[in-house]
Amino acid sequence: MLDGALSFLFIPVIELAAFACVYAMAARRELPFADAVNRFFAGNTPWLLWLVTLAAAGCFVPPQYTGRAFRLLEYAAVVPILWSMVIDFRFFRDTTTQSPRHAIRDVIRMRAIAWPIGIAYFFGIAIWSDAAFILSQWVRR
Repeated sequence: MLDGALSFLFIPVIELAAFACVYAMAARRELPFADAVNRFFAGNTPWLLWLVTLAAAGCFVPPQYTGRAFRLLEYAAVVPILWSMVIDFRFFRDTTTQSPRHAIRDVIRMRAIAWPIGIAYFFGIAIWSDAAFILSQWVRR
């Protein structure tokens, strides 16, 4: 479990960095940064519930139905995506006391900063090991 926790530590780190950028750009900030971070990360609740559901499916669904159950949970990932976006919208609207239009802009900024970096890091690690293997085979020739 420790290995998995450390492997996915990049998610909150990248999310924190993206939040710091977006929060710094906000015209009005009602909370100190540390308090704002704590409230913002409450928006991860839908994802944590989805992950618990995913883990429960892995524990309690018989092996012959696991593929079908996980496929259903993959499609159900739309729920935490939308739910967390609503929570983030409310956070930016209420905490930075911005108009709904500006709050939507900040939610989009958060996703535009954090998601590409997270995806690049996640796939970059996998691609790097493959690239290193291919390069080592090429050098041997």
